[in-house]
Amino acid sequence: MRRLPHPATADLDLAVILHALGDPVRLEIVRRLRAQPDVTCAPAGLDIPKSTLSNHWRVLREAGLTSTTVDGRQRRMRLRAADVDSRFPGLLDALTDRAALTDRDAPTDRAALADRVVHGTALTCQEVMNQLLAGAGDGRWLELTALFDPDAVAAFPFADPAGPLPRLLRGRDEIADRLRSLSELGLQVVAGDARMHAAGAGCVVTECTLLGRLPGGSTWPALPAALVTDVRDGFIAAIRGYFLDHPRYPD
Repeated sequence: MRRLPHPATADLDLAVILHALGDPVRLEIVRRLRAQPDVTCAPAGLDIPKSTLSNHWRVLREAGLTSTTVDGRQRRMRLRAADVDSRFPGLLDALTDRAALTDRDAPTDRAALADRVVHGTALTCQEVMNQLLAGAGDGRWLELTALFDPDAVAAFPFADPAGPLPRLLRGRDEIADRLRSLSELGLQVVAGDARMHAAGAGCVVTECTLLGRLPGGSTWPALPAALVTDVRDGFIAAIRGYFLDHPRYPD
């Protein structure tokens, strides 16, 4: 019995994982592995040609999402959920089971939603993210409150307590308070090289590089980031931000 090579937990790379899960077939494989974490073939319910499936398993293994053990002619694939979660807390939940972040049946602001629908302004996932990034880049933080569901959750697992973002905000009111503080600072956060990937219905992953600016001209260094955003009925229901370094207030 031998195990095929895969990256160590400490070497898991967020961009590589997001690229691997950008393919809808691989995302569905990982979703099904959450319920069936150890398989010797395709997860139940997936009808994929063997050659195509082998390539998907290779990409998932090289990204560190799965491990493969070879025993004679049999290969056993296992989801490395604990390893991924220890490196990027909540990422798999955000991408494969977004109900873990927010109650999918929670009531939304129906009056605001009705107004959007009547005026033909209900937003898609990509449109919501474009508005969010544009508003942050211009420092229009107070306007962004309207993009969030009343029960929205914003999570930043690696946030520095001394920085501008707490690790968890629950509800539009808490999010609005944080946006207000950013507005009072006059902070602008520009997202460069933004790339968006659909991760299932209602979910978009945005990879970008963030640059913070204050009115006096001070900035923070470019900060690679990934934002996993769950949009329901045109509102942000949950957003989880991962940074490759701690976001701090610009000097």
